Order: sequence, then C-alpha cells, then structure tokens
Amino acid sequence: MKLPEALCLRRKEGTMAAMKPRTGDGPLEVEREGRGIVVRIPVEGGGRLVLELNDAELTSLKEALGAVER
Repeated sequence: MKLPEALCLRRKEGTMAAMKPRTGDGPLEVEREGRGIVVRIPVEGGGRLVLELNDAELTSLKEALGAVER
C-alpha cells in the first residue's frame, strides 16, 4: 500500500531537528493556556517539569495531592 505523498516523511540532507528553548528555572506556575492548564514545577538540579492537563486531570491531581498526609 502506498501512502499519500503528504504523509510521507522525507529526510533532507543537512537539516537538523528544531531546537526548542529550554524551560528556565523559576517558581511554581499554574496558568490556563488555550483549552488546557499548564503546570510548571521547578525540579532539583535545574529546569522545570511542565505538565499540560485538562480540567478533569487537574481535579484528579488536586485530589491525589490533597490525600497525601504530612
């Protein structure tokens, strides 16, 4: 079966993958972006863990974190 040409991936000589900017260090952030909620958590050693969640996932995460005992 031959794939439509639009779906075929071709490697171009001399090109590199796009480099995405690294998420810099910073405080814990939670903000709504578009249809999702983006959570940026600073991690030990530098950088941040970035999660994109929908409303249901955020509610589940909130409940799970609330259930953790000190």
